[in-house]
Amino acid sequence: MKTMYVEIKDKLMEKKEPVRRGGEPFQICKIAEIIKKEYDISLKSICAGASFGAFFEIPDDKIKYFNKPNIEKLLRKKDKESFNAEIMKVTGKN
Repeated sequence: MKTMYVEIKDKLMEKKEPVRRGGEPFQICKIAEIIKKEYDISLKSICAGASFGAFFEIPDDKIKYFNKPNIEKLLRKKDKESFNAEIMKVTGKN
């Protein structure tokens, strides 16, 4: 198992409040739930502070598929109408 962090930036928030560059917590939760459900993994926590994102526990057999391009493709496919976020980075630690 590996813990992975997905940093998410809400594109709509850039125009409204430049101070809050990360995004709305609701949008982050929605995106985290989509990722959790599709990859069938556990969501450890949601982070809202200097950056917005989510920590996931990834089984070893799913690590190679858990990357920025695959997550972006998944989100575009699942939530076309309201997806206004950008995956900034996907990082991990053992």
